[in-house]
Amino acid sequence: MTIRFVKAQKINGVEIPADVIVFGLESEVEARAMEGGGAEIFTPPVSGGGISTEGALIAALAVGGLVTLAANATISLTQSHVIKSGTTLDLNGGTLRLANAVNKSPLKNEAFDAVPVAVTITSVGRTATAVWATPHGKNAGDPVSILGADQGSYNGVWEVATVVDPNTLTYVMFEPASASPATGGVTGRACDTNIVIVNGTVDGNEQNQTVSGNNETHAVRIFNCLGGRIDLAVNNAKKYACLLANVDRFDVPYFKVDTASDGLHIMGPAGTINVGVVEGRSGDDLFAITLGDFATYEVCRGNARNITVQALKPRYALTAFKLAGNPGCTAEFVKIGSISGTTRRQAIYITNDLNLTQTNSEYIEIGPLRVTTGQESASTYQGIQIRGGTHKHIKIGAFHDLTTDTTDAISLADATFGKVEIDAFYSRNTVVKKHVNVGGTATFQKWLSIRGIDATPGDSALVALVSVGGTANISKLVLSGEYAVAVGTNARSVQVLGTTATVSEVCYDAFRLLGGNSFYDQAVAGQPAVTIKMYNGTRGSGYATGLNLRGDATVMLSEMDWGAFTNRPISTGNAGTVDVIGSAKKLAARMINRGVGSTVYVSGHTLVCDVASHQNGRTGDSVTDVVSGKVVMYDGAAWTAVA
Repeated sequence: MTIRFVKAQKINGVEIPADVIVFGLESEVEARAMEGGGAEIFTPPVSGGGISTEGALIAALAVGGLVTLAANATISLTQSHVIKSGTTLDLNGGTLRLANAVNKSPLKNEAFDAVPVAVTITSVGRTATAVWATPHGKNAGDPVSILGADQGSYNGVWEVATVVDPNTLTYVMFEPASASPATGGVTGRACDTNIVIVNGTVDGNEQNQTVSGNNETHAVRIFNCLGGRIDLAVNNAKKYACLLANVDRFDVPYFKVDTASDGLHIMGPAGTINVGVVEGRSGDDLFAITLGDFATYEVCRGNARNITVQALKPRYALTAFKLAGNPGCTAEFVKIGSISGTTRRQAIYITNDLNLTQTNSEYIEIGPLRVTTGQESASTYQGIQIRGGTHKHIKIGAFHDLTTDTTDAISLADATFGKVEIDAFYSRNTVVKKHVNVGGTATFQKWLSIRGIDATPGDSALVALVSVGGTANISKLVLSGEYAVAVGTNARSVQVLGTTATVSEVCYDAFRLLGGNSFYDQAVAGQPAVTIKMYNGTRGSGYATGLNLRGDATVMLSEMDWGAFTNRPISTGNAGTVDVIGSAKKLAARMINRGVGSTVYVSGHTLVCDVASHQNGRTGDSVTDVVSGKVVMYDGAAWTAVA
């Protein structure tokens, strides 16, 4: 129950002032405190009551349990306040404000400063056996923190499964480790449980602090904790508004910031963290997941296992969401429901960074994205930038390209991708830009898929829905929707630059190109072979050349509607072999212009060709001859009309 101390008393060696309210004491302690009227059962009034001084706060936090401020109280803090396991700090609409030049975190948990002990670990399946260098003092069910293993499966906060002896315990991992015994500087340490901070504001008074660049400059910092909840606002933090490092089973229903630095920062290892809405102004990332950190701030490294966010609402933040990691660490599952607002740089920034040298992910899903990005004076930042490491599956919901500068809307570079899926892409900007720029050493092992395209770009040879350059390699590119160039005949839907970029297969599925230059443009000769598939009502009109091919290609058509065109639907350069098969609609003139030195094969009764000048013969091929209007077949020596 909750009791209020009527008289000052010493409880468990701690001096408790009068008028302090405490929840969760053992029944024997409560009875002793209430003897002689020293304390009474407390029922919260409608308003008033609770803690209103720093001294009373110190005493209450030393005992733990439910600690409640007086309604709407403002308390000036002259030191960092420590929250122990099982403590609920209810700010009750009030504010904890750091006094000038304290240079400490207003709030931190007790296990943040837990002393590490050397541990050796072996495992069989998912069961890990940890041998401590000194007695661990744990019982079955107690929480324990394990960090420092090179194999990420070992690291995290766990419940003790069994106690083998005073120095040995076991715990159950999420998945088997990649090696046994664990390597690296493995340590064990104390772990807190069930820490709750809610219903008010923490003010770091950043402008009046004189030290920066260390963990003491975070406003709220929780490290080594199993279970908890943060639901509050943080203003004026010197560094992170809130750091959650090596935590599991944590909820953050609502988090609001107004700060010159970072917002909510999760540092792996992280288990299950459920985040509701994060919103506000931040001078750096509004929401970040780092699997490690800059050397100045790193307290641990590990996987991010299951992190869900309902919504991010940046209000002139630097970035809305950042993910960065290290070798041996993986963001296993991250899901963000939606992102909307304004950022000074990217909306999504997945990257390597200082002391964060490799960023790996298994599954990232981000819902509708409607952010005005690049609002710094330079205005040179992409809406989405993803690079570094290996990313198995990234899924983006409806992406609204709201930025009016010439920077790429989406940049995918210098990483190995499995699948990247963009469910919808919307843009009404008529500026000159590459909407999706794939470059550097980017490799797509399965596919890059962009569907629901609804874009009206400006016209320029520099404009492309998808631009592929560097040594990028896309196994399969899928496009669906409408790309309607505002005016002119220069913009491309896909452009491949140089001779070292590779697109193995392009699928146009119910895709419409209205205006512009081409569906697919090989900017220079000598590019690797490509297979182009056009089907399900794909249509073009108003372009100069439908497919501008300067190397080997296979073109597979299925009722392709070429519409109206200025030049030829397909044009080949002066090298390479092009094989066109399938069917087309509304083709009033020949479909191909064969360049000098090219070999062109065409087969399909509805494909209209000039067999005398613009097509090579291959036994069995049949087309409609543009001169005679008849279906003709090549018999190995000549084209003859089909009876």
